[in-house]
Amino acid sequence: EWLLPRYRHAQPILDQLGEYAQSRNVKLAVEPVDHWETPSPNMVADVLDFLDGIASPQVGVTIDSAHVVLGSDGPSAFDDAARRAVTSDRLNYVHISAPDRGTIHASWIPWKTFLDPLLPSYNGPLLLEIFNAIPAFLTGLHLTRRKFWIPGEDEPAPDRPDAYTVAGQAIAELRDQLSALQYV
Repeated sequence: EWLLPRYRHAQPILDQLGEYAQSRNVKLAVEPVDHWETPSPNMVADVLDFLDGIASPQVGVTIDSAHVVLGSDGPSAFDDAARRAVTSDRLNYVHISAPDRGTIHASWIPWKTFLDPLLPSYNGPLLLEIFNAIPAFLTGLHLTRRKFWIPGEDEPAPDRPDAYTVAGQAIAELRDQLSALQYV
């Protein structure tokens, strides 16, 4: 309830921004992130409630697998919200990201639960999101894992993969999952 006046204040501004975005042929999206990163809206349904007050079709939601896994109300609530985003034509972007923002191929992403309500109607990009543990990100993103070393910039670390290998493994994992779920 304390956010409703703030939502009402922000909605006309985002509506105007949506009109400008349309003139540039781009889409905007609000990404719900975890409650320890920012105040509401933290759930896909919360963002969709906020978007109900925005007329511009250019303004939608980004759904990120890491935030869904870490801070959702469970699979049933996610399924309802995801289908609502799709049917209201408000699903503008989808991020595939490990809950720890590290390697996607070795993380716990509930692929079927996450993708099934989205992909039958979504035709936009699937962004693979991996945050490297570089000093600029460590504090703000609360990263506690080691950096993926970068060939040509860092000393090779034979016990850890390099950033390009991690990216290649993420692409391969996404392709494998899409194939297994028959989305390719």
